[in-house]
Formats: sequence, C-alpha cells, structure tokens
Amino acid sequence: DEELNICGETYLPIHHQLASTKKINLLEAKVVASHPQALGQCSKWLDANLPHVERKLTSSTSEAAKFAKKNKNSLCIVSSLAIKRYKLYQHHKDIEDFTNNQTRFLVIGNLVVEKTSKDKTSFLIQTENKPGALVDLLKPFQKRKINLSRIETRPSRESIKTHNFFIDSDGHQNDTKLKHVINDLKKSGAFIRILGSYPTEQ
Repeated sequence: DEELNICGETYLPIHHQLASTKKINLLEAKVVASHPQALGQCSKWLDANLPHVERKLTSSTSEAAKFAKKNKNSLCIVSSLAIKRYKLYQHHKDIEDFTNNQTRFLVIGNLVVEKTSKDKTSFLIQTENKPGALVDLLKPFQKRKINLSRIETRPSRESIKTHNFFIDSDGHQNDTKLKHVINDLKKSGAFIRILGSYPTEQ
C-alpha cells in the first residue's frame, strides 16, 4: 500500500444557516444543535439572539440536522446544502460571527510535492508526557529561527505516558534547516512522522 500524505491545502469560505424541521417561533426553541466548531463560530450571534436556548454538541452538522428533524422545538446550525438535503426550514442566513469566516481543508494523496518558494511542513511528534516536553520540542525550531503556524496537542491513544503534538512549520522537509531540526528531535527520543510538505496558501 502506498502511504498517503498531505500534498496541499486550501481555505474555503464557510457560512452557517439557522434551521429547523419546520417553521417555529424561535422564542419557543429549546435546543440548537451543531458541530462544536460551528457553534463556536456563531457564538456571538447565538448570545445576542438566542440566549435562552441550550447548545447541543453533535459530531457533525449533518447529525445536527438529523437531531432537529427528530426533536420538536429544536434548531440546528448547518450549511445551505444540508438545508436542501434534509428539507429544513431556514430561519436565518449566514449567522457566523465573522463575514470572512474560513475553514482550512487539506489535500491528501500519494504525491511527493517538490519544493516551491513558500512551503509548509506538517508534523506529528510524539513525546513523553512530562513537564517541559513542549518546550524541549520547540527548541530546535527556535534555534534555527523557523516559524510555526500551528501547534495542537492530543493525548496519545497508545499510552497515557506519551503525548501527540501536531505542528505546522514554515519550510520544506528537504530544506537544510528543517533537516537539522528533524535530526535534533530524533536524537532527543521523540517519535516524528512527517505528514507532508506542500505549498502554503496563506
């Protein structure tokens, strides 16, 4: 089997719609359901317009639509496509807090992307779960003045003794400076998986 990796990224505008299975009085609404990211991106609008409504987290906006279909006086935050697919009633359009709301999507494939003038590299780095682990991990990047645009941490599924860090850095994995960083991290005992190097869109 060929190993897949990240070979590109793109940012797309995201708009959120407030809907329900049929037209209801919003003052009688009990719950608004959606994916945590969608609820977060509409939090100010919800605070101002539906402060009395409970917010329910769902695994996706599609699940939120299904929830609203099954539960009386329930609302959902979904896309325009979901409104058509699930035949929902749209109460309000584009309720996101910021008009330039965007979501990053990754392009996954088995391509090896060559260096360009502006690249990004994504890493999965696993370290021992101990105080200072993140600081130690960042030192090789700081030493070589490599900018990081994303750092996310997740508990390891393999062991409570390890932690996973997802990091995006400037540069291509074949850059000399980044090769030195990778070698330093390996010497420190960290497990490193390069998820891909690709042209950055922003």
